Amino acid sequence: MASFLGTGTNNPGDVYTTGKLGIGTTPSATLDVVGNFKVGGTQIVNQNGFLTPKISSAAGATCNSLFISSTDAKLYFKDSSGGSFALY
Repeated sequence: MASFLGTGTNNPGDVYTTGKLGIGTTPSATLDVVGNFKVGGTQIVNQNGFLTPKISSAAGATCNSLFISSTDAKLYFKDSSGGSFALY
């Protein structure tokens, strides 16, 4: 096992000789993370594995993304041409 970017309780992850990476846990898969997953400060997946799409207006959402509409609180997909489609 090789630790990186810290030691003890400040160690964010370990790479094992099996090639598995554990962040906050001993890995049982190639990548095993315990905790929330954020990108750019926005939570994308919670600790239970559920997606947590960003709340946005259709105009503010990026193309090829999922978002929760700030207007009607429904889940949408915005395609590459900028069209937004309710998924439920």
